[in-house]
Amino acid sequence: MSKVTHYEGATAGTNLNSGYKRFQAINKLKFVEKWRDVLDGEHQPKNAENVLTASNRMRGNAIAVFDVLVPEFDRDSGSVRMLAILQGIAKNNRVVMTSLKLSNQQNKYIAKLGEIGVEFVAVTKLLKQIKDGKIDFAILSRPEAAAKFLDKIRRISPQTQIIYDSVDAHSVRFEREYHLTSEKSSRVKAKKFKEIETSAARNSNQVWCVTEQDKVYFQELAANLNVKIVPNIHSSNGHGKCFAETRDLMFIGSYAHRPNLDAVIYFLDEIFPLLQKEMPEIRFHVVGSDVPAELASRESDGVRIEGYVENVAPLFESCRVFVAPLRYGAGMKGKIGQALSFGLPTVTTDIGAEGMNLRHENEAMIANEPNDFAQAVIKVYQDELLWQKLAANGYKFIADNLSATAVETKITDALDNLKNNKVIVKKDEI
Repeated sequence: MSKVTHYEGATAGTNLNSGYKRFQAINKLKFVEKWRDVLDGEHQPKNAENVLTASNRMRGNAIAVFDVLVPEFDRDSGSVRMLAILQGIAKNNRVVMTSLKLSNQQNKYIAKLGEIGVEFVAVTKLLKQIKDGKIDFAILSRPEAAAKFLDKIRRISPQTQIIYDSVDAHSVRFEREYHLTSEKSSRVKAKKFKEIETSAARNSNQVWCVTEQDKVYFQELAANLNVKIVPNIHSSNGHGKCFAETRDLMFIGSYAHRPNLDAVIYFLDEIFPLLQKEMPEIRFHVVGSDVPAELASRESDGVRIEGYVENVAPLFESCRVFVAPLRYGAGMKGKIGQALSFGLPTVTTDIGAEGMNLRHENEAMIANEPNDFAQAVIKVYQDELLWQKLAANGYKFIADNLSATAVETKITDALDNLKNNKVIVKKDEI
């Protein structure tokens, strides 16, 4: 961000009655007369709070974004996707964001929004902009944001087109967790989120989801939904080191997200011992934030609990295989896309590969049982030709399907669809 310092009077002085400084008052009237129409439509009241809004000269749409948190792009996959979406739509539109909560490191993440041209404001200020008719589209990301703001936006601005960005099918994730663990709390959460998702989908103008499977789920909630697929977005990070220069395994994720914690504990209990019998020297790097005590206590000579790592590129580039033994979840798994974007061969499950159409022994290795998973890891770890094939194909898959350019086209098409088929939706009329 640039900083401009103005020295008052340094060039022409400050006397409005002498020298060419006197033309300031004369030309002010001429300026107002010449640009009256533009000023009437775009001028903001003289208030420091309006500086960012007034400085935005975009001629596209005005888009409001509501999310649970400011995108923590170095901590979770959903935030990586949201930041990429914001960066894409901010190229040609005025984008204003707010969040339900603020994290301890909020300034770091809010500063990143400013770098990509996104204005961050308090919830009340953004709602006022919507009420005043200054917002064309409102994107509500995740069920919590939809539950809190959808009805309010409908009430204060019926003409605002609302997009429910599901991120994943939360109800499906908790239902799968229930079938795996039999925890009644998961069944309760599944029911709760299905109610929220149903209401959000029915009362939005458009629903965004990340996979074809999630699209089918939402279309089954209600008839005539306008559902668009906006998948994860990944930069192509370039190939890492050659086969001979790599070693070890890695996993990455936020361990506040239960499917990630379950996957790592399951791997340590059921799969890693099988690998150690075959390859005693192998190490497993557990990367990511919010490491609980039950996971931290598993550190050993063969298990490195790395925790939060600010720059994960060296690990992706030097490890030989990425493992993602996910047993439940929903949506598209960002960790797998991230690994493939580094050209890091990946072994995962059907749940992990869901929504990406990855082919076994082509873009990734896919196995569901502990012994099969272990054998797949061993095969990739020891077979250089297979390793090279997976590295090249996985990298190409990301570049072809999940690059910023590819997904930005989908987003532009989705917004154009709404703009060209504008409908005022009344609550639960679908």
